[in-house]
Amino acid sequence: MKGNIVLDTNGSDQEIPKFSVYYQNTRGIRSKLSDIYCEVLGENFCALAFTETWLSPDIHSSEILDTRYNVFRNDRNAQNSSKSRGGGVLLAINNKYKCSQVSSEDSVTEQVWVKVCIPSRSLIIGCIYLPPKSAVETYNAHMLSVQSICDLNRNCDIVVVGDFNLPNIVWTHEPDFDGLLPTNITNECEICVCDNYFNLCFNQLNNIENANGKILDLCFCNCSGIELVKCAAISKLDVYHPCFVVYLDSYQDNLLYNSIDSFYNFKRANYEEIGRFLSNISWLEIFSSASNVNEALDSLYSFLYQAIVLFVPVSYKFKSTYPAWFNSRSISLVKMKKAAHKQYKASKSGADYLKFDKLRSQCKESIKASYTSYLNNLETDLKRHPKKFWKFIRTKTRTSLPPQMKYRESILTSETDISNAFMDYFYSVYDDSKFVKSHLKSDISVDLSIITIHACEIDLALRNLDVSKGCGPDGVPPVLLKNCKDSLVLPLHVLFNMSLSSGIFPAAWTHAYLVPIFKSGSITEIVNYRPISILSSVSKWKNNTGFFNVDLQLLT
Repeated sequence: MKGNIVLDTNGSDQEIPKFSVYYQNTRGIRSKLSDIYCEVLGENFCALAFTETWLSPDIHSSEILDTRYNVFRNDRNAQNSSKSRGGGVLLAINNKYKCSQVSSEDSVTEQVWVKVCIPSRSLIIGCIYLPPKSAVETYNAHMLSVQSICDLNRNCDIVVVGDFNLPNIVWTHEPDFDGLLPTNITNECEICVCDNYFNLCFNQLNNIENANGKILDLCFCNCSGIELVKCAAISKLDVYHPCFVVYLDSYQDNLLYNSIDSFYNFKRANYEEIGRFLSNISWLEIFSSASNVNEALDSLYSFLYQAIVLFVPVSYKFKSTYPAWFNSRSISLVKMKKAAHKQYKASKSGADYLKFDKLRSQCKESIKASYTSYLNNLETDLKRHPKKFWKFIRTKTRTSLPPQMKYRESILTSETDISNAFMDYFYSVYDDSKFVKSHLKSDISVDLSIITIHACEIDLALRNLDVSKGCGPDGVPPVLLKNCKDSLVLPLHVLFNMSLSSGIFPAAWTHAYLVPIFKSGSITEIVNYRPISILSSVSKWKNNTGFFNVDLQLLT
């Protein structure tokens, strides 16, 4: 069973979306990166939990899963294992949910904990790997982590999945009991896990036996309304580790899968009408009534924004769940597979299952083939379409801000707190001493009014604008300025010279978007980022065209 759609058990054909957690012991992701990446593209799980990932820091999370997921990993390292190979756990949460990693004082156990915020509810998911023949101290360390997380998050539901490597426990159903009860408990590790989880009011739900009739992978939860179902594997199935999906009834997923953004489509703007609109404005009269250059600039922007509303169409961007390399056949097969799965769940017919199974195989093959073809085309067309190639590379290497960040020993999860932390850090490292020119005299005044900018210089600057760049804080893109240059030379000529004669640089042109760029180290540490400023197009001309480049001899 795949996806995050469960049918109403009352016989209604209405689909009730629920929060789904897919679990698998992958027995190594390193050699299956492309397969897993393609397989997950055809699914829409809310969360993915993998054990025995065998990953290392040189493998970027974007190589494993697509951009729909926030990935949290605990790769095997010197702290949690004496071995350098194997092990490791991974949790991935669909980015339509706000989530943050839950810290654990235990550095011995290979585990990762993530808190997921769903409207009116909070859920903590843990993914655990305890290697075979682990000492009882390792199990005790894990249980102390569980105890601590329960104590600090009393109002949260908790689901723990993982490979506990306790093959001798026999799990049985008992009447009037929600979960499974352990029998044949003989050693300290088994006692440690069972006693502690049950004392914390957790139930164990997985009774799917492996090829040897044993159960190594367990699912503990402290909430009701949970369904655990055996499912087909995303990665190549290990017969000793059947995979499963956990569905949470109380976490109905009411969020939209496709979101819609509206934007002004400047590619389809009527620049002829914008130019005519701006040419009919009496700029000299308007600017003469302004008390200062800031007021005059506000008037210019007011008319520009009016022109944008009148002559630039609004378009809508649909954020598709399908990536760029999905062809029509792949999309069609994904939809047909979901429909066949729905039919099988309703009928429980063997014939319907075979139909679903056949479509599932075709879907896998089609997605993998389309992805391979897409990569081959990128390489073949590299010289003719380099932008397309680098756009793909950026999707693989781009480091988006994680949902949880650290600054000065504080863990930050809200967007406001993270933004304020970046502001505080960038301000603390700012050093303006390097901008002081030692050979300049500081006790002289300069009359900027003797400098004049000519209309032909502004015309040249407008012609040389790079229309591929986006908007700055003023919301006016270079493509509009360039296409309407004949109508904008006059107002900009007046504004620049007004600025020089008054000695005031317009406040609106000092505003910038500050974007944190990751340098190196941990992506969760605020101090590992540097800022870049995105300015409005006009405010950058002084650097690109020689505007305001006063001869230093005037100042000496």
